[in-house]
Amino acid sequence: MGHFSTSDAFKNLWPGFLWNMLSRGHTPKFGSHYYFHEVYSGEHLWQVIPISMRKWWIQSIHSISSQPYSQCTLSSPESIFEDRTDSLHNFELDLDSGDQARLQKALNDDGVMITNVLCPFGCTDFAQQSQYVGWDLILQRYLLKVVMPLYSEADYHNFHSMSPHFLGSR
Repeated sequence: MGHFSTSDAFKNLWPGFLWNMLSRGHTPKFGSHYYFHEVYSGEHLWQVIPISMRKWWIQSIHSISSQPYSQCTLSSPESIFEDRTDSLHNFELDLDSGDQARLQKALNDDGVMITNVLCPFGCTDFAQQSQYVGWDLILQRYLLKVVMPLYSEADYHNFHSMSPHFLGSR
């Protein structure tokens, strides 16, 4: 059996988690059922979906009967998250190629080489110096008016102190 890391534990869960946030709702232990798009605007919720993932849901969100996402497109509103998966994959391919020109190109890529993602708690640690944090915990901190079903093993109370500036002022 191969190595299984915490970051792999939910890799197939996130699309369902995000679709539930966009289209469905939650029934808390105390209170009645609500849709997330009744509490937050469709534009506000759409901002947490990276541009690279929006193509999977754009047609479906426009078919929701109450039309909360009628103003949302593949590029608007701007996402608060940048998916760096493709750029990191290309960086690794360039490094592994052994080709000097590709190695130089990889090392000149400011988007990969310059660390600009800080710890969500406002400290001065960069992401590569930190440990894995579940996306559900970050989204719950961003969407304080709702109770989200959390799947990460960490205790949310440890994340409530996350800096509000981490997600920007968008």
